[in-house]
Amino acid sequence: MGIVDEGYRRKVLQPRPDMRPEDWMAVPTLNWVWRQPVVELEQQVRLFMHSLMFAVDATSDGGAVQFVILLGVEPKPDETELSVVCPLGAPLAQLRTALATQDLAPAGEVDIEMRFGARSDVHVPVVVDCDRATGRYAFNNHNQLADPKQFMNPYACRSTSGFLNFIGAREIMGPGMVVMTDLDTLHDKGLDEWFRWLCCTTETGVSFDAERLLVRRDDPEIWIYDYDGS
Repeated sequence: MGIVDEGYRRKVLQPRPDMRPEDWMAVPTLNWVWRQPVVELEQQVRLFMHSLMFAVDATSDGGAVQFVILLGVEPKPDETELSVVCPLGAPLAQLRTALATQDLAPAGEVDIEMRFGARSDVHVPVVVDCDRATGRYAFNNHNQLADPKQFMNPYACRSTSGFLNFIGAREIMGPGMVVMTDLDTLHDKGLDEWFRWLCCTTETGVSFDAERLLVRRDDPEIWIYDYDGS
């Protein structure tokens, strides 16, 4: 038996008759294997993130942009695998091209606050803050790493960034972390997509599947979770 009330489970997993598939896409992701063992791991990650910020700035309209990504770092004896889940597709497309051609942003191009940490065992949430007008460029997840529990709030999951923040905080705490004990209080509060994710993770045992996370093409901070219980 799942942890979601059966009646409410049927409600949130019912088909979406008005959904047009062409309006949605899987959340953008990037996986890159860095085969440069002579480069220190920290240097690899910093260069990767610096190039990501350069791509965010280059693909923005010049205004302030803030969103959350999931960052994975998996070091191996002769290579490092870096992965990103990001609400925005354009920066990842540019970063993918830059990595493939080794046309990476010069380290001194912009002054970026690198106030984030990574873990080799989980995908961590990182806040991306890019504002060309003020010259503020920052990556930050110190609060998430220090106290992930404060980000385990379903009400903050109404945006894609909020949901990724939640997923990353949950990974930091451990996949067995119970979200809330009194789920009935969350019924009919605009959290049906979060309940779809909860049904999926408790019924399949998969904590998070990026292929199931769909974002609107015209507004990537709107998301749905592709799970119908089957």
